[in-house]
Amino acid sequence: MDGGNYEMWAMQVKRTLIAHEKEHLILEPEPVQK
Repeated sequence: MDGGNYEMWAMQVKRTLIAHEKEHLILEPEPVQK
């Protein structure tokens, strides 16, 4: 694997992780006060 491909792969992984974190923030319901 050469450096260029690794950088593209790393950027893709970062984007995926960020997207998943945003999804979790949206999907996780706010704690409901009883």
